[in-house]
Amino acid sequence: MTGHPDPDKAIPQRVDGLRLRDALVGAAESFDRHIAEINALNVFPVPDGDTGTNMGLTLRSAVREALSSADTSLSAVARAA
Repeated sequence: MTGHPDPDKAIPQRVDGLRLRDALVGAAESFDRHIAEINALNVFPVPDGDTGTNMGLTLRSAVREALSSADTSLSAVARAA
């Protein structure tokens, strides 16, 4: 046993608006935990050390918009994000 979940059970076969929204929230939370590492990797176009910060702000903005969508259909959540 590898300790990894069964990929057929871990990955939903269908994505709806609520799953997309949840995935965006999870991605933002995970990203926030690694911003310092991503900033340290930053070298393009100049090594200014803020790529992770900028990406995090963009991702959090997408999450905020996705969460504010009254319509939770996949297309509406994707458009909002």
